[in-house]
Amino acid sequence: MKNLFYALFIVLFISSCSETDSNSPEPEAGNKIIPFDLNAEKEINNIFELTVFKLSLNDPINDLSLESVYDSITWQVSNLNGRKKIYEHTEYSNKFVHQWSHNFHTPGTYKTYISCYKDNKVIHSRILDIEIINRKDFLCYNWNDIKNTATHATGYVDALCDEYSFATFVRMHQETPSVSLTLYNEKDNDDPTFSEKSQMVLTDHITSLYSTPTYNTTNENVTEKYNELFAYKNKKTEPQCIWITPTSKIVLLKHNTGYSKYEIYAEPN
Repeated sequence: MKNLFYALFIVLFISSCSETDSNSPEPEAGNKIIPFDLNAEKEINNIFELTVFKLSLNDPINDLSLESVYDSITWQVSNLNGRKKIYEHTEYSNKFVHQWSHNFHTPGTYKTYISCYKDNKVIHSRILDIEIINRKDFLCYNWNDIKNTATHATGYVDALCDEYSFATFVRMHQETPSVSLTLYNEKDNDDPTFSEKSQMVLTDHITSLYSTPTYNTTNENVTEKYNELFAYKNKKTEPQCIWITPTSKIVLLKHNTGYSKYEIYAEPN
C-alpha cells in the first residue's frame, strides 16, 4: 500500500511539472528566458480610440541582462501587416520600449502578441486579445459631445504602418458639428501620386465601416444630393460619393487646389 502511494505521488508530480504556458514556446535546452507579460490599459476600445500597451515583469532588468537572453523582441497583430520592434541591440546601442500605443481603425477581436527571439528562433512569447467596437456616431465621436467652436485636430498612431496615418479635424459650422477624416503621407506629403492612394484608402475604409455609398457618380447627381443633404458646403470641393447611416451623413470630397486632395466629411443625420 505504501509503495502504491509513492508511485501515485511520483506520477502526479511529473504530470504537474509537464504543464507549460500555451502562450510561450518551451525554451530549448540551455536557453534562458526573461518572462514578460503583455498588458493593455483597456482591452475593449472603440475604433480610433488609443490603445496603450505595456510590457511588465516582476523583477527589474537592465539592457545588459536583456541582451544576454534575447536578440530582439517584436510586437505584431493578427490579420494586420507590419511589426513593431520592442527591443533590439546592435554593436553600439540597445533600444527597449516598455510602453507603446496603437489606434485600431476597424472593429473586431485582435490577437496581439510579442515574440522574443534568440538565434532567429522564438523562445518566449505572450498573447493578448483586444476587442475593438464601433458604437459611436462617427468613428470615435458622438455628435452631442462636439460643442467647442474651435477646430480640433487629432492624429492617430499606427504602430505597424510607416507609410501613412489618419487624422481628424473637428469643427462647428454655426450649429452643426462636423468631423473631417484625412490621410497623411508619412514619407512625402508633397507626393502628387499619394492623392489617388488616399482616395482609395478613405473610400474603402468608410465602406468597410458603414456599407457601400448610398449615392455615387454612377447612379445619382451627387452634387445635387450634397447641396440638399449637408448643412455646410465647401465650394472649393467636388463630392464624389455619399454614405447615409442612422447617425451620420458622410461624403468623400475632392479638393481641386494644385493637385487633387481628398477628405471624408461627416455631419449628424
